[in-house]
Amino acid sequence: MFRLYKMAILALGAVTASTAFFACAANNNQTEFIAGVVNKNSKTESVAEEYNIYKDFEYNIGDDGNISITRYLGKESSVKVPSYINGLPVSAISSHCFQNEDNPHAVKSVAIPSTVSSVSALAFYKSKYLQKIICEKNGSYADSNGVLYTADFANLIAYPENRQNKEFIMPDTVTTIYCNAFSYCDNIERVVLSPMLEVIPDYAFSENASLKEVQAQHNIKSVGYAAFNKCKSLMKISLPSSVIKINEQAVIECDKLECIEAAGSNDCIMEFADSLGVSYKSLYN
Repeated sequence: MFRLYKMAILALGAVTASTAFFACAANNNQTEFIAGVVNKNSKTESVAEEYNIYKDFEYNIGDDGNISITRYLGKESSVKVPSYINGLPVSAISSHCFQNEDNPHAVKSVAIPSTVSSVSALAFYKSKYLQKIICEKNGSYADSNGVLYTADFANLIAYPENRQNKEFIMPDTVTTIYCNAFSYCDNIERVVLSPMLEVIPDYAFSENASLKEVQAQHNIKSVGYAAFNKCKSLMKISLPSSVIKINEQAVIECDKLECIEAAGSNDCIMEFADSLGVSYKSLYN
C-alpha cells in the first residue's frame, strides 16, 4: 500500500449564475406564462486531500474508518470493487471513479459489493465503454439488466453509457432519475419514462448521439436545464399536460428536433415549442 497526497479544488468562492425557466401559473383563475430565476453559487478553496492505493484502486479512509473508492486505475474490462481493504469496509464510490473516454482497456462492467451504501451520481460519468453495472444484494442498491437503482427501485442512478439496447422502458416504480443518468449513452434511440416520474432533471439526456424520441408520461411537472443537450438525432419529445415548468435551456443544440407533443392542451409547452421554432402538437386522449 502506498500513501500519496494530491491537491483538490473544492467549491467555496462567490460566483453567481442565473438560469431562467418557463412556467405556467394560476393567477386569478387565468393561466399566464411567467419567468423565474434560479441562482447557483459556487466557491473555491484549495485543500490537501490524502489518498491511498490498494491494487488497482485509489481510496480515502474516512474518520469513521469506512473507505471510499475514488478512482479505478487498472486495465481490466470487468471490475469487482473490493468489499474490504485491509480489514476496513468499502462503503462508498466517489464521482468520476470509472471515467474513461479513450483507454483501449476501458471498463465494460462493474460489480458493486454489498458493503457499499453510497454511490455518487457521477460515479460512472463518462465511462464510455461501460455496458453493465452489477450490484450484490444489499439494503442500498440494486441492478436490473445492467442499470443501477436504489434498492427500492425508486431512484434510477446510472444507465451504462455503452449499454447495447436501442430502447429503454423505465420501470413504473421509478420516481426520480439522477442528473446525468443517461448522459453520453450513444446507443439508445427511444426512452419511455416512468409514469411516477415528476421531474426530468438537469443534463438527464445530455449528448445522446442516437436518441430520437422521449416519451414522458402523465406525472411530469418540470424539465430541467440541458435535459436534452446536444442530442443530435432527437426528433420528437412527448410531454404530458401536467407540465408546469420548463427551463428555457432544457433543449440545447438538438438540430433535428421537429415537434414537441403534449397529451392535452398546455400553454407552457406550446410557448416553449414556439421559442425553439419547432411545431407543437396537442393530443387529446
